[in-house]
Amino acid sequence: MKVMSTDILSEAVQPVEIPFSTMMALVVFAAITPLILLVAPAVAGQLSAIALTIGSLVCLLLMIRRTSPVTRT
Repeated sequence: MKVMSTDILSEAVQPVEIPFSTMMALVVFAAITPLILLVAPAVAGQLSAIALTIGSLVCLLLMIRRTSPVTRT
């Protein structure tokens, strides 16, 4: 049975130089992503509540407009 030399493996794997800005971008992305995933459902709920409120107000205004007497001069 042949035994692989560790020299071959150490030559094949060489460290990669990653720029500092790239590393910082990855760290910031990794820190912010869970927060966004946790907050997104609450934000979506608020937006839907606002949309329902606006829709209700529009319906109310349309009903008021239909029931108010029209005065033409």
